[in-house]
Amino acid sequence: MKTSLILLMLVAPACFSSVTLDLTKPENLDIADIYPSFQMLRSLSFEDTKDNVAYFGFKTKKDNEDWDTIFSAKISSNTSGEQSIYIVLSKGCTSSDEAYERIIIRTNEQNVRYDKFCNGTNIYITPASKAGDNFLIGEFKKKDAVSFDFSDISIVFEAAGFTESWSNYGGDAL
Repeated sequence: MKTSLILLMLVAPACFSSVTLDLTKPENLDIADIYPSFQMLRSLSFEDTKDNVAYFGFKTKKDNEDWDTIFSAKISSNTSGEQSIYIVLSKGCTSSDEAYERIIIRTNEQNVRYDKFCNGTNIYITPASKAGDNFLIGEFKKKDAVSFDFSDISIVFEAAGFTESWSNYGGDAL
């Protein structure tokens, strides 16, 4: 239910462009109830950034210039040179040797198994199987938005511009 509400509030009125919501305004109280620790929410699609990445971020205080918590969905190449999609979590990390376990995250109402790892700065997740990879890429291509329901927070990436970014990235070249 909460993911549906977030999708409706962000995607429908936004018409797939950058959305910034002041969660202290009365008209945004339904979303503010989902994110009680934050005063602002911002979503940028692949189309908005023109940089193979979409963002979903929060501010704890709307007067701050910087965004406190930022998640991103990023098209990149994996260590084998294959094109892939990564979700960059807002929590940082310091050791690329740190071991992480596989996690299951509800993604657009489907449980998906992800590998979680650190690159020395950020924590990334990416589907653990080809089926999961195909599902996630398909959701970004077919849907208006892709939601991730973590145990402590739900985030929604607008998918506008994903297919063009994916096609133009240049990975998986012969």
